[in-house]
Amino acid sequence: MPWYKFAQITNRLLCVLDANWVVVEANKTWETSLGHSLDTVKKRHFLELVHPDDRVKTSNAIARVLTSGEDITLVQRMLHVDGTYLWIEWSFLVNDGAIYASGTNVTERQDNELAFKQEQDLFEMLDTQLGLGRWRYDILTGRRYWTQTVTELYQREPDLDTDATEDGLEFYHPDDREMIAEKMRIAVAEGTPFEFQARIPQEDGPPRWVESRGLVTKSKDGEPLVVHGVLQEIARTRQHRWQASERIKFMTLFEESPDAYVVFDLGDESFNNCNAAAEVLLGCTKEQLIGLSPTDISPEFQPDGQRSDVKGPPLFQECVEKGSKRFEWTHKRFDGSNIVLEVTAALMSLDGQESILCCWRDITKLKQLEAQLKRERAKFRALFYESPDAYVVLDLTEGRFVDCNPATELLLVGKKEQLIGMTIADISPEYQPDGTKSSIGALRWLSAALDTLDERNAEDGPSNRFDWLCSRFDGQAILLEMATAVMRVDGQPLLLACWRDVTSIRKQARQLQRANTELEQFAYRTSHDLKAPLVTIKNLSTFIEEDVKSGELVEAQKNAAFVGKQASKLLGLVVDILALARSEIAVQEKSAFDLKELVDEVCASLQSFIINKKVDVRCELPAGSTLYSQRPRIRLILTNLISNGIKYSDPQKETRFVSIQYCVDEDVHLIVSDNGLGVAETDQERIFDAFTRFHPVAAEGSGLGLSIVQKNVDALGGTITYNKLDSGSQFHIIIPNAGGHSS
Repeated sequence: MPWYKFAQITNRLLCVLDANWVVVEANKTWETSLGHSLDTVKKRHFLELVHPDDRVKTSNAIARVLTSGEDITLVQRMLHVDGTYLWIEWSFLVNDGAIYASGTNVTERQDNELAFKQEQDLFEMLDTQLGLGRWRYDILTGRRYWTQTVTELYQREPDLDTDATEDGLEFYHPDDREMIAEKMRIAVAEGTPFEFQARIPQEDGPPRWVESRGLVTKSKDGEPLVVHGVLQEIARTRQHRWQASERIKFMTLFEESPDAYVVFDLGDESFNNCNAAAEVLLGCTKEQLIGLSPTDISPEFQPDGQRSDVKGPPLFQECVEKGSKRFEWTHKRFDGSNIVLEVTAALMSLDGQESILCCWRDITKLKQLEAQLKRERAKFRALFYESPDAYVVLDLTEGRFVDCNPATELLLVGKKEQLIGMTIADISPEYQPDGTKSSIGALRWLSAALDTLDERNAEDGPSNRFDWLCSRFDGQAILLEMATAVMRVDGQPLLLACWRDVTSIRKQARQLQRANTELEQFAYRTSHDLKAPLVTIKNLSTFIEEDVKSGELVEAQKNAAFVGKQASKLLGLVVDILALARSEIAVQEKSAFDLKELVDEVCASLQSFIINKKVDVRCELPAGSTLYSQRPRIRLILTNLISNGIKYSDPQKETRFVSIQYCVDEDVHLIVSDNGLGVAETDQERIFDAFTRFHPVAAEGSGLGLSIVQKNVDALGGTITYNKLDSGSQFHIIIPNAGGHSS
């Protein structure tokens, strides 16, 4: 088969070298095995692809091929594209001046042989330490092999390259040879293990008693091939067996432990052993770690700022003095990252050497969690103590405050020391707005919070939000919105509450709700009161049109008069509605004015009405009664109250009057009284409602007058109350006097 076809189907590495050992041809296996593209392999010198340590022997092999022409095979390492090396077994031959090379990947075989050799070396080391010797006798070749311990007992090196002319009995005491020969014969014939005790003569002393155990390996056909044996002095057997058992236990625990273990040699001041868990922890192999000192795998400085090479030695010295030591240490992994370890060090003797056995436990994540927790606590403390919102903490088991922030002190007008130790009921009025006793209400939601936390068996319970009436330390009541959450801190159940003063917000909400209700009623009543006159006007217009057509001019004039009356009624309603609207939205400047002059002005505007109704208007205000307020609103208030007193005067009484009184303390008090029809006690709650009329027969009106009065009083920040007199009505108005007392 042509070379190029064979190269395409084989898994072997194939290449052709010219006389200068430059690669001129190569197959695809170079890419799959070593990762090299064919373009990078071709035109490269073959030795460039060989491990530096193997180039000399490779060069000698190729030179020998060229000079002798014979086929040569050698095993050496080839460069992989990732920087590692693979073991390749090469066969070289020369044809027509070109060198043909065929390679097989034997990396696994080489690794196994290396591992086997290391295992053999380990066994020999253990044999030496435990006083064991191993021997082997090849039945087919007669060659014999034994370890150093057997050499010391036999006082002779093994003859590896020559066939033995003796059967090995010559090493033993003559009196023991027949016994040994019989046991060996049975073992070879029957394939059973053998065991014997015998003496080995010594040139410079008495014979040494030994114990030998072994077995015979056979071929598939049952032919004996090799005799394997172990030799040990009997005098030290018990001690060595105990030592071996203890060492095996230790090594098993050491190697198989999930915890990382390292051994620090006090003499060399370096690591001389580690287990697999330590290799994983550090990200290295045992060979990389052995010979290094703790400082070599530590950052320059420890977290406390001390140099690692300064801080470390005293810790080991303390371990030597006390026998053990536990501490935390930051090491550096082989990838450069730091890990925090909890080190448990113990002084011990291994193989006669003073060493320190260290158990490493990775607490990096634990330290990160501790640092994160510390940051979170600092963040919480900052949020808690610097928050503009008031925060308090209560102990759920006792229901008492244990902490609060400065915003709480401002809210309650008190100090933290005053609040700590108090209960929620201690800073609450006796009753809540819904009639619940504060002490009972507080106990209910504190108990519910604790029960919820216990039922969930969790670290944190659910949150809750509700309003609570509280008493400040100065005695003023404030309505708080409480947002609460329950949690456990160090096993203690706590309640965290955020307090916000919603006194004004809830008041505004109630006002808004009332305003919405009034607006709905206003819209309904307005549409009704506007509709009635309009319907009347529409019908009268039809009648007028018919009267004109039929020539009934007198009737048309009557209907036209009715239209005018209804239009006047409608106009009055619109005027009152506009006045009511202005009462809500008008913004007027305050000024100082004489209140008596204003009353006289109002009375003058109502003079014809007063004369017609025969009402005596009594102005009991002294001259120079100065008021600092919004004059247009005061005028509107007085106009409505005085006109109401005139409009609803009692026609059955001979004397009818409206009285205006005035007095001042810190506020201005206006009292408008009359001896008119009054308002029944059952209707007094509705006296300021819009479109409410109590005496529709006595006089016409829109029913908005007193609503207009109240809206304007509210706009001035004042209050108005109605008092039923024995005969008539009395309205008491209190208005802030922005300019102080009257002059």
